[in-house]
Amino acid sequence: MNAPVQGEAGPFASHYAKLSAVIASAVAVVSATFAMFNSILKDLMPQVEGATQTVSFVSFGTVIVLLALTLTIRKRLRASAQVTWAAVGILLLVAAAFVYLSFTDLMRDRVYLYPPSSGTGVEQRPHVSGPLSEVGRKRANGMDLATAVSNHGGPDMVNGRQLLWTTEARSQVVGTFVRCYMALAFLMTTALYVVAIAVWRTVEQGSGSARKTPRSGNGGS
Repeated sequence: MNAPVQGEAGPFASHYAKLSAVIASAVAVVSATFAMFNSILKDLMPQVEGATQTVSFVSFGTVIVLLALTLTIRKRLRASAQVTWAAVGILLLVAAAFVYLSFTDLMRDRVYLYPPSSGTGVEQRPHVSGPLSEVGRKRANGMDLATAVSNHGGPDMVNGRQLLWTTEARSQVVGTFVRCYMALAFLMTTALYVVAIAVWRTVEQGSGSARKTPRSGNGGS
């Protein structure tokens, strides 16, 4: 009675282990990518409202997408399928590059370092601005944003009292930042996972063929 139970438990345990490995690999890829983003963009990415919730949502959603891709990229890949998935990875990378260029343009136009000059013991941090309102242009009077903000009481005062830009205009800029960050992280992570899974399937398939070749040779002799 015990032998059949063990026989049934063996395949189940094997499938469970493989499923756990796939889930763990997807989570590891997402965690590594977002850790890289946090380290690279920590000093560049301005502190925006809702960024933490956005990162958590994208992380969870990306894991689901990666697991679905694992089912789509089957164990045995034909040569044409290998080329197709490699092309998908490249296209995702190109799309991420375009998003990154848009992101850097937005950083250049809508991010300023405050305080305006870095003295001893003073650390400049990036802050998000909005497009100057009509009143804001008169108040800035040709000054750079950091100096204008400093002359009007600092970022909190300027944002709270809408001295240089309106709350709605700045909120739109913040939303664009968040969407760019979401798209960039998702595209980079998915591109990495697609290529990694395709390479893994191909290597695994080649190893399986190599193991079968000696057996067929021995059978013929």
